[in-house]
Amino acid sequence: GLVGANGTGKSSLMKIIAGASLPDGGTVQYSRRARAGYLPQEIAGLPEGTVVEAVMSTVPGRDSLEVRLKDTEAALAGSSDEEEQLELAQTLADLHAELDDFENRYGRHHAERILKGLGFKDADLSKPTQALSGGWRMRAALAGLLLQDPDLLLLDEPTNHLDVPTLAWFDGFLRRSNKAMVLISHDRDFLNRQINRVVSLEMEGVREYAGNYEDYKRQRAEEMVLLQARAEKVEQRRAELQGFIDRFGAKATKAKQAQSRAKMLAKLEKVQVLEERQTMKFRFPEVERSGRDVVLMEDITKRYGALTVYDGLNARLERGQRIAVVGANGAGKTTLLKMVAGELAPDSGKVTLGHNVVVGYYAQHHADKLDRRNTIIEEVRPLAADKPESYVRGVLGAFLFSGDDVEKPIGVLSGGERARVALAKLLLIPSNFLLMDEPTNHLDLDSSEMLIEALKLYGGTLLFVSHNRSFINNLCTHVWEVADGKLTSHAGNLDEYLYHQEQLRLTAEGADTG
Repeated sequence: GLVGANGTGKSSLMKIIAGASLPDGGTVQYSRRARAGYLPQEIAGLPEGTVVEAVMSTVPGRDSLEVRLKDTEAALAGSSDEEEQLELAQTLADLHAELDDFENRYGRHHAERILKGLGFKDADLSKPTQALSGGWRMRAALAGLLLQDPDLLLLDEPTNHLDVPTLAWFDGFLRRSNKAMVLISHDRDFLNRQINRVVSLEMEGVREYAGNYEDYKRQRAEEMVLLQARAEKVEQRRAELQGFIDRFGAKATKAKQAQSRAKMLAKLEKVQVLEERQTMKFRFPEVERSGRDVVLMEDITKRYGALTVYDGLNARLERGQRIAVVGANGAGKTTLLKMVAGELAPDSGKVTLGHNVVVGYYAQHHADKLDRRNTIIEEVRPLAADKPESYVRGVLGAFLFSGDDVEKPIGVLSGGERARVALAKLLLIPSNFLLMDEPTNHLDLDSSEMLIEALKLYGGTLLFVSHNRSFINNLCTHVWEVADGKLTSHAGNLDEYLYHQEQLRLTAEGADTG
């Protein structure tokens, strides 16, 4: 696990290891014949052709094998020398065996199995790659990587575009793999399940820790306590020595002892305590109590052209519930949140907010819709026009925008910084019903964890979409599963929901074989 705050160089280091970027100094050395496979955060493009063909074509060697086969067949057809014919026939047999082995390991059947695990339907496999949206292009690139079966997997936020069912499959696939892996992820649960070593980019430099992310956090905390205690002990000794020198340095009778103490003082070690980077620190404000029913959805129908997303949807959300909406990409999770927020009207049916419900809505497209010409303070100030500027600056400080930072234009901010501005805006309008769509996207691991802690203490009701396993497990009281235009409610957290789904699958398999 490669960990560190946003901007510390995790992705840059990953690119250097992958050979996608050159270091200014030093070398990267692979063992002979070792192959690495790299999945960046953003995919530039995919090979042309259908999805399954594009994925198969990512495996090197197939084309050269087929060329050698054709050349050998042509040579055999044109040869009249018996000895040469025998030799060519043997070469042809060897090439066919090599191709069969290649097909077993990297063939269509294997490519289709991986693509289906990543959420592609049968009909999607023959689609041209140009027809895929950004999230599905990322999955196809991931499928190509898994099909290549490299010795080293380099994965930079691989779960960003995966829905919960696909995430569960991918998690299992990686855990069964015995390949080496370097992983960047802001999902604490996913990291803990996958890694046995942490390389962290800290203020003092690159550090290594054995174990998973929990082990790293524990060891780091223990190290801090030990160093702090040692530093205090050294400072105490330093003060004692300095006190003696100050008191007796001028006395002839004690001059020798004072000099001896001065030498001891000069030799005292300098204990470097660990510096921690600043992280977001905030709490959601106290909110007014809403009525018992927070939102009621009755006979909701929603279509996009020929595609029916919801057909007769009915659901009720009660005060204090924390509901995670899960389902395959395209099942309508974001559509559901937009309809509840009033950003999107259903084709039929109605959405009714309960008594005294005040909605706060955070979505990725909100971070993208910030006015790029505004400075940070200009963007958030109007939301707290009745409050002094010091209050607004205080809120922005909690999101790591302090001093002159608040004068930065939105246009120069990174994705993570824009996400923090959008979160700050959410805090300035106290709401007792929060809608959140992928709130941890663009946040580093520490910021994601901070958001979880703040939401645990939040006094209102929460409806959210997330692919972050740690985020869902820590917060949700119910899972709403959306599929085939319907919504099914499950009590409990994500692990309980996934266990229930696995039991249903095993029961269905047992019935099929029985």
